[in-house]
Amino acid sequence: MAEWARSTEFLIATDSSVSEIRMDDRELVLRFLAFFVLGVRTYKHSDMDRFLIQAMKAVNAMSRPIYPEKFMGLVDVA
Repeated sequence: MAEWARSTEFLIATDSSVSEIRMDDRELVLRFLAFFVLGVRTYKHSDMDRFLIQAMKAVNAMSRPIYPEKFMGLVDVA
């Protein structure tokens, strides 16, 4: 996620406004992945931490990982 947060596409999409000091940039990448992988409808409650944990489990269980190049393409579309 650190590599994705440092990408030109991410920096352009966020106008370089997301801080990396407290890893806010990586959390934003994770949030994006969570909604992409699990879908908006999966987020039914206001517990973002639980949603992100669920997303990390789903990403880690994938038989084919999401490569940075695919993420960059998604950021360009979003």
